[in-house]
Amino acid sequence: MNRELAALNMMFTLAIRHKKADKNPVSGVERLREHNKRDRILSTEELDRLLNASRTYLKPILMLDYYTGMRRGEILKLRWNQVDLKKGFIRLETTDTKNEEDRLVPLNEALTAVLKDAMSSPVRCASGLVFHRNGQPIKSIRGAFASACRDAGLTNFHFHDFRHTAVTMMRRAGVDLLTIMQITGHKTMAAFRRYNSFNEDDLQQASARQYQFITNLAQAEGSSGMQMRK
Repeated sequence: MNRELAALNMMFTLAIRHKKADKNPVSGVERLREHNKRDRILSTEELDRLLNASRTYLKPILMLDYYTGMRRGEILKLRWNQVDLKKGFIRLETTDTKNEEDRLVPLNEALTAVLKDAMSSPVRCASGLVFHRNGQPIKSIRGAFASACRDAGLTNFHFHDFRHTAVTMMRRAGVDLLTIMQITGHKTMAAFRRYNSFNEDDLQQASARQYQFITNLAQAEGSSGMQMRK
């Protein structure tokens, strides 16, 4: 039901934009509540297994998604004129993103090396696509990804879970939430929370970091009343 409403909403939005309609009759229709939150993230050990089981053309795609959380369409349509290796960014424009907003995606050391290697390959795609299969655009990775997951022994892992993984790993690394949202292109905190997974260890580490911060602050201020005394 929600998918049909979303499609109708987009149709009327485009019709209004092109002056084919005056109003959107489904804009105020309430969507049904969906219980589709997933908590599956990929560990570094599982990533190694998956890459080892993947076809050559698939590996850089998976690495880019693991670290950045880019959407599948953004990755498969990525062109070299969007990649700035000198400054270390992928530059997405409004026509490239789901929410139609410009976005800068930073490149870490591993991704820079992967893209430099792809750039130096003698086989290039005539249309300027970064990722290709023997010089031809990649129309779908569904079959190759499913085979790689099966051969790597991964269960209950979907390609979209890479986005969930990237968000969670950045947050665990201490990146603030607004910066993560800027990198991944989440417009609202509600949408962002669906991709951010917490476990008991996360919460314990948060408490430990807070305690250490307060202890360091107390020591710096010369306070002696921070410890419980019998």
